[in-house]
Amino acid sequence: AGTTLSVTTGGGVDNVTMAAGGLANISLGAGADVLNLAAGGSNAITGGAGADIFDFNSVSSTLNTISDFDSLDSLSFDIVTSTAGTDVAANAAAASLTDQATYVYANGGDGAGSTAITAYTTMSNVGTFLAAQFSDEAANDEFVAVVNDLTTDTAYVYYVDYDLGNGANGAIDADAISLIATISLT
Repeated sequence: AGTTLSVTTGGGVDNVTMAAGGLANISLGAGADVLNLAAGGSNAITGGAGADIFDFNSVSSTLNTISDFDSLDSLSFDIVTSTAGTDVAANAAAASLTDQATYVYANGGDGAGSTAITAYTTMSNVGTFLAAQFSDEAANDEFVAVVNDLTTDTAYVYYVDYDLGNGANGAIDADAISLIATISLT
């Protein structure tokens, strides 16, 4: 139950925008395509050949799955976040949180201190990992975390809103985290 959208581009560039109530399956063809993901349903996405851009422009998007992400493709959170991305090495020390930033974690199995994600779709486990990564989170902090699972070659994309945590009392915990995408590498 869902609609299938197939875009075949040859060598051209296409810009596809998903509105609220998104489609179930999206298959982009060859070319450097831009897929704008707004609020809506779960999407199974195949980008195809070319340097594709997957633009998450709504934090209320439900789970999107990108199955063929490669070194030419990129993710964009420009509408969700306003600062440049930050790469975080495995076993990095806790750092200051920058509001509206995107953090890319090299290895979810080796976080600050002894934290590790063992279940990437269990938000309480992810919350424990992310909370340990920061030393100064506070009200109004929002960010995107892209966490690599090196055992499965999958990256998980989470939107975090501190104000929603702890039953809307503020914290980085399961209440504050939304899994908005999984990305399988090719």
